[in-house]
Amino acid sequence: MAQTIVELLNCFEPDPDVLLREISAHIDDTVLDWISRADYGSRADEHMLALRQVHDTGTFPDDLTWCPMEVLELTRWGEPEEREQQPRKTFEHWARAFSCAAILRAEHEPYHYAYNDGCTCSTVIQLIWSLRSLPVDFSSQAAAYLAWLIIHSDPEGGNDQVRVYGVGLLWFALQIVPTVPDATVISLTRWVVRRADELDWRPTAGGWSGLREMVLNCQKGSAWELLGCELCNLNLNGRSTDLQEWANLVGEQLLG
Repeated sequence: MAQTIVELLNCFEPDPDVLLREISAHIDDTVLDWISRADYGSRADEHMLALRQVHDTGTFPDDLTWCPMEVLELTRWGEPEEREQQPRKTFEHWARAFSCAAILRAEHEPYHYAYNDGCTCSTVIQLIWSLRSLPVDFSSQAAAYLAWLIIHSDPEGGNDQVRVYGVGLLWFALQIVPTVPDATVISLTRWVVRRADELDWRPTAGGWSGLREMVLNCQKGSAWELLGCELCNLNLNGRSTDLQEWANLVGEQLLG
């Protein structure tokens, strides 16, 4: 019997809170204070109280629409990559990683935050690049988190966010040590490509794949293209030829 997507995702031990909890363990009030002032310092004290709750307990205030979501979303748009000084660059990546992980968590149960203006695609790629830039390997935690997000986003339904989460999960699945079995990663990749094409509401537009449409409709599409380059050039020596070909296919489709 063919393995269902939920059975496949269960291989990554889905967990809604592990990534935010692990990131929080590495940051302090200095980072939270910086995030709290992202809206030109407006209502910084209120934002700080809400951010401490998220940081310390992994939960959000009952009314989260403005505090802390406004400053989390503003921090999400930051570009630490443009910083020249490494300590400052790393500091801002911690802030952005925390913010992105928190936003994605708030979008799902029990909070169901629905005011992210369709920016989940940008949030995921900003999270990927910040985690990649930090001195701690969060690959297993990120995979567990993204697997949970897919399961709780109707993986075989009409929610196009699952293809975004799916590419992110694929990226982290390829980074985990010890390695995830090739067969598991290949099955995941097949599912991502299939669902991306099924969710493409303009399947014939320009002859693009569903993954390319995802990139073209994302505010941070260029960051997804960079990830496509990384997938095409990823050192997969010792892995199966099939896995290398599937990873390369996804990379090429992100690039267009």
